[in-house]
Formats: sequence, C-alpha cells, structure tokens
Amino acid sequence: MTWPKFELYENGSQIRRASKSICNNIGEGHTKKSVNEFKLYLTYALASAEEVTICLDFAYDCGYGTKEQYEYFFDGYKTICKQLTKYIQSLNR
Repeated sequence: MTWPKFELYENGSQIRRASKSICNNIGEGHTKKSVNEFKLYLTYALASAEEVTICLDFAYDCGYGTKEQYEYFFDGYKTICKQLTKYIQSLNR
C-alpha cells in the first residue's frame, strides 16, 4: 500500500501496533493460570485484529492502495478474526 508520509506515521503506525498486539496478547494469555484469563487475552487479540481491519478500511477509503493490496491484507486479518473467534468458542464448551 502507498501511504502519504503523515499517514505512514499515523494510521500506518496504528496498524503496526495493533498487529503486534495480536501476537503479544496470545502469548501473554497463554502463560495465565486459568482458561478464563486466557480467553480474556484472546478477546484482546481479537479486538486488535478487528482494529487492524478498521484501519485498513480507512486506508483503502482514502485511496492509499490498490484493491488487490487491500483485499490481501483485509482478508488475512479477517481470517485471523475468524480463527480467534472459533478458538474462544471452543474454550467456552
């Protein structure tokens, strides 16, 4: 995606932080002593993944990339959201 300089440091930075937060929350949650705590951190990870999709929507709406670039990243993060949702649901059973 092609970003204007000011957005590279604003929205681009937000995407980087949120995407890193997904892994960090899964990792931190995995070390917790209870399933309920782990689910809480998985929920945080899911929220971060959804945040990335919102930022990607904004970037695409502003014309910061091609449709193909947008779909590639958006579809990847939506897949992560679905996987996290299914994992959380499996822990609820």
